[in-house]
Amino acid sequence: MQYLIFVPKKQLFKHMLEATRKSIVVKHEIKYCEDKSSHIAETNIALVKNVNEYDWCFATNLFLQDARRYVPLYRGRWNIETMFRVHDEAQIKSKSIKSIVRAFYFMISMLLVLLWNLYAKQDYTFKGFIMMLEEISEQVHICKICRAY
Repeated sequence: MQYLIFVPKKQLFKHMLEATRKSIVVKHEIKYCEDKSSHIAETNIALVKNVNEYDWCFATNLFLQDARRYVPLYRGRWNIETMFRVHDEAQIKSKSIKSIVRAFYFMISMLLVLLWNLYAKQDYTFKGFIMMLEEISEQVHICKICRAY
């Protein structure tokens, strides 16, 4: 299974980044214990220098010739994680045991995420988008009440 994991810059990785002037990939052994046995796992540490004014450090079993290519690859993965988080925010809570009700709420939440992605992602956070929709809904409701009188 392929993996690409952002690694916090602990002392070892800080020293490794300081010791190199260009982006490199280094083989790294990890020793760990499990079930009263010790194991050794090999991984690659990608030390990526000065991409968007930041030094990056990744653990991966992918090998790319140009270490700087790990950054856009990781960003693509992060976009997926962000969409999962947004979907969790959009989830409408229900205690109904009827599957049709739960499916309806799921479809509404997906519709809201789609509308946010298409029209408002650049201007609003998802939560801000929902709050704006609620405000518009209240204004429409108030207008209907005013017309009734």
